[in-house]
Amino acid sequence: MNGRELKADLNNFLTQLRYLAKKEGRKIYYLWVLEFQKRGAPHFHLLLSVPPDRKLQFQIAKIWHRIAGHGSADHLAWHLRPGNFLNWDTRPGYLTKYLEKADQKNVPYEFEEIGRFWGASRNLIEAPRDIETADLLRLLSPDEIKSIVRWIGKWHERKIRQTQVNIKLSGGNPVPVKSRVRYSSGSVQVASGARIFHQIANYFFKLEEP
Repeated sequence: MNGRELKADLNNFLTQLRYLAKKEGRKIYYLWVLEFQKRGAPHFHLLLSVPPDRKLQFQIAKIWHRIAGHGSADHLAWHLRPGNFLNWDTRPGYLTKYLEKADQKNVPYEFEEIGRFWGASRNLIEAPRDIETADLLRLLSPDEIKSIVRWIGKWHERKIRQTQVNIKLSGGNPVPVKSRVRYSSGSVQVASGARIFHQIANYFFKLEEP
């Protein structure tokens, strides 16, 4: 088997998985990771957006067995083991470390055209939401606007303190700087402040959802 054949099996499996989910009237999103065992055999890990249950495990195991099992009863039995279908620890740091397991990314000599080691379904990550300032102001009271200004000011001051620390570590002489966000009566532009603004805006929009 080469990389093209392996990815063809994977594509066949994912197509049937999507069909199964659609047939049962539910959406399913996934992230797959390719690894190689010490003996050189390829295997895939699959992270799903739905909680595990025995029915789903059986359905998935049967699909993969039809594609790659070659009639082996041991192959099906292995994929039906409870330990092979668990709740994942999905903290970003854990998942990143898992994807970077270099010792299992060594491609055996006979495997050509292996391609990518991971992939994901479309819409696995929700598309970013554009939030206009006018829309946010429409939802907020004056006290809530003051809270946003205070939160952004605290965030900005933390960024400034970290910058000062970095300057000291590099041997420079930092100049004390205070954030103007909380002390200015006019408009203030904060560099790289879009991320914290969107976090705050999403917080208030979620409060408005029924």
